[in-house]
Amino acid sequence: RPGQGRKEFADKAIGFTLITHITVGYGSLFILTLQDWPTYILIFLFSINWFQDTFAYIGGRLFGRTSFSPYLSPKKTWEGALIGILGAGTLWAIIKFNFPQLIPPVLLDCYWLLFLAVSISGQLGDLLESFFKRSFGVKDSGSLIPGHGGVLDRFDSVIIGSVILFLHRRLKMLCHTMDFQ
Repeated sequence: RPGQGRKEFADKAIGFTLITHITVGYGSLFILTLQDWPTYILIFLFSINWFQDTFAYIGGRLFGRTSFSPYLSPKKTWEGALIGILGAGTLWAIIKFNFPQLIPPVLLDCYWLLFLAVSISGQLGDLLESFFKRSFGVKDSGSLIPGHGGVLDRFDSVIIGSVILFLHRRLKMLCHTMDFQ
């Protein structure tokens, strides 16, 4: 029969991807805590994604028309995603210009690029977790936090962002070591 055995392979591939996603993402998050300025780097990472989630939800509810990914997350909209990025960007602009001591010096060289990368990766992390949930046929990843899709919904957006910040730190250290600066 055509297609026989593909579901089993797909389940294994999804499981492997999920394990890799969690291992690499949370591993990067852990390594970021060992860097200089770890608290501020983590505040940067988490607050961008949580501000963005909040603004995207509000913006999507008020202005959302165009579905972002109808299969994976039917309620997410392009309008909400854009409002989320702009809202979080506005708050971080206020922080950057009024409270510069909250910005880790290691992030200043490409601050807005990192902001945008972490912000977009947060949206991708949300979609990736939705993909995993849909693939395994579950609506929520847990019930610990009522009204949310589970604990992973609070952290799915920071997983890819932590990898981006980790790679930024590693590349910066490598360039400094090789005297490219």
